Amino acid sequence: MPILWKEEMTEAVLKSELVKQARESLPKFVIQRHEDRITHGVPDISVDGNKVGSWIEVKFANPTFKTRGIQELTMSRLSRATHAYYVVYADVKGVRRTYIVEPEKIGSPMDEWGTYTTGFDHKWVVEYIKEVHNVHNNGS
Repeated sequence: MPILWKEEMTEAVLKSELVKQARESLPKFVIQRHEDRITHGVPDISVDGNKVGSWIEVKFANPTFKTRGIQELTMSRLSRATHAYYVVYADVKGVRRTYIVEPEKIGSPMDEWGTYTTGFDHKWVVEYIKEVHNVHNNGS
């Protein structure tokens, strides 16, 4: 079920809530936020568990978002080496959706991205992370 928000929606709030949900759901995993104002291009979140790694770049589209060329290049390179994807929380004309987008599709229109759910749903994103990391029902 999508999460209802009481505070002002920002990309930072969305990232914090996603990381919190992931850490609660995957306590044996190493989940880190990477935010360095000096080093550009490093994705926002890394997830390591079950000997699998993944990188996540979070965006808030209200209704659009900006991405730096270096971010797109880094995500593209990472996706060829390991798991890398964008999580885009979109609020367009009052319709909220959460998308999981492969790096090569991030420049395409939203209706071409494919995988999404209604609302801003961190649990849905964590379920995707579990699939990527081969997590079974017992959490490992």
